[in-house]
Amino acid sequence: VMAKLIETYHVTLSYKADLNSISGLLGRAEPYLNVIFYTPWWLVLPLASLLMLVAVVMARLVNANKFSLHGVYRDRLIRAYLGASNSDRKPNPFTGFDENDNIKMRELWMPEKFHGKLMPVANIALNLVSGEKLGWQERKAQSFTVTPLHCGSSAMDPGYRPAAGPDGTVYGGPKGISLGSAITISGAAASPNMGYHSSPLVTFILTLLNVRLGAWLGNPGKAGDHTFQLGYPESSVQPIIDEAFGLTNDTSPYVYLSDGGHFENLGLYEMVLRRCHYIVVIDAGEDPQCSFADLGEAVRKIRIDFGISIEFDQIDIFPRGCDVAQSQKGRNCAIGRICYSVLDGPNAP
Repeated sequence: VMAKLIETYHVTLSYKADLNSISGLLGRAEPYLNVIFYTPWWLVLPLASLLMLVAVVMARLVNANKFSLHGVYRDRLIRAYLGASNSDRKPNPFTGFDENDNIKMRELWMPEKFHGKLMPVANIALNLVSGEKLGWQERKAQSFTVTPLHCGSSAMDPGYRPAAGPDGTVYGGPKGISLGSAITISGAAASPNMGYHSSPLVTFILTLLNVRLGAWLGNPGKAGDHTFQLGYPESSVQPIIDEAFGLTNDTSPYVYLSDGGHFENLGLYEMVLRRCHYIVVIDAGEDPQCSFADLGEAVRKIRIDFGISIEFDQIDIFPRGCDVAQSQKGRNCAIGRICYSVLDGPNAP
């Protein structure tokens, strides 16, 4: 009985202490609460209007792509990789950056200079975390490519905008999207919206912490008729809100682009779409158990979207140190056959 009395006494003291602390807190906050509840409306209205005006102006001045980790990531990728091929480099003595390291995508395809050369295709994911396509709700993204000729997605109609042409009519900026921007977005693995990897809680936290390696660009589809030539949103408020709450789609004037691996990690999908005869795929993903998840995902999406199957006789690639690798002779590659004839007829390659 004595123990119960003591316990009740402690609970009562604790309860009174809590009440005292709350009342003390409210007492200290009373001057501020009075300002909030008793300030005349004729003073609140102009102050609120002024703050709203400042917010609107700042939203139009702030580049949603530049004021994030995307800009930092982009500058360092350009310095590390594109700068290495610039023989006439004149870097800033403090930062090591040189504006001439970066080039436009359209400069990579000049028929008179590059006849017979391979065309670069940057694979990117267009995020559809809140997309309206019921069949794509598990994917939460669609394929997006940037080439020296066109930028866009085959999943939209129309889905492509020119990367080469008169200034002001090309995709991704007044003079077109650059190689540095394309490879940065293509490698933007840490982003709030990550295709089928997206999570509401992670999306909000990454946006709050500004861990945003992806980029907002104009929609290459019909919804972007007046925005596709812009290099960033005119106002940063709505894109940031959409990014934080996973409201990205392909029907808004702007789309959120991130790592191509958020849709398909090998680039095989776009090569099959282009009916390439010989495709060399290098799996650089972390797959120590040789489960070939990325390959399986690519084959599955190609079969569903295009109706084209890819057949492998046998894949004799084993993880190092396993019993099978010790007892059998493995290979460093696997050969598959893309059955274009299933869709394009018997005369297809």
